[in-house]
Order: sequence, then C-alpha cells, then structure tokens
Amino acid sequence: MLNPRDLLTKLKEKWQNATQTNKIAIMLFGVASLVGLFYLTSFLMQTNYAPLFTNLEVQEAGVVTEKLTALNVDYRISDQGRTIEVPAEQVYQLRMQLASAGDLPGAGQGFELFDQTKMAQTDFEQQVVFSGVTRRIAAYYYRY
Repeated sequence: MLNPRDLLTKLKEKWQNATQTNKIAIMLFGVASLVGLFYLTSFLMQTNYAPLFTNLEVQEAGVVTEKLTALNVDYRISDQGRTIEVPAEQVYQLRMQLASAGDLPGAGQGFELFDQTKMAQTDFEQQVVFSGVTRRIAAYYYRY
C-alpha cells in the first residue's frame, strides 16, 4: 500500500505527463463536481413549507402572523395573503398551540348561537340561524 507521500508524487507525475486537453478536462470535471455538490447541498438544506391555514381573510391572517412572530416561527405568506405556510414538521404542533390559545381563524360562534334563542322564535328564524351556523362550520373546516 502506498503512503500519502508516494501517492502525491505519483499524482504529480501523472499531472505533468498529461496533455493540455486532459488537464482542461480534469479541471472542468472538478469545477462541475463542486458546483453540483453546492447546488445539491443547498437543495437538500431547503426548508419544506406546508399550509398552516388557507382561505384566510386579511384580519385573520394578521392575527395568525402576529402570533407566529411572537412564537418565533418562520412562515411564508402566499396566495395573495390568504395562505400562511410554516415548516412542514411544525404544522400540527402549531395548529394545536394556536387552538389552545384560542387564536384559530374563523373560530367565531357556531352552534352556540342556538343558546341565544329568542322567545317565540319561529321555525323559519331557527332554520335561518341553523343554515348560518352550518355555513360557518363548513367554512371553518374548509380552511384546513
């Protein structure tokens, strides 16, 4: 087995005996390898983002981004400010964290509206309230 000093001298001899074309080809291959390695590592180190919330109103997006900033979480806004994306591995944890703090967008009144019934409420009024509730709940679940 060759020791490093002998290996270095053999490589130096081969380099000196190589033609100009071979030297250029070896250098180009080395540069291309380094550039390829750089782009590969930058691609692999890139953070994957996933939607935390979609179809948000501007006010809701503002509340969520303030909370994410306070939690020191990286986020991206896309879809003209209607979608907030966070690193993919943090999506579910952040949803639970925001839910426990009561900061979920669209978390307005749902079936709680039935607790505020009026005296002598007609069936029609009750159906109107129910349709409003179901629309809000459907819109809430459509966001996720």
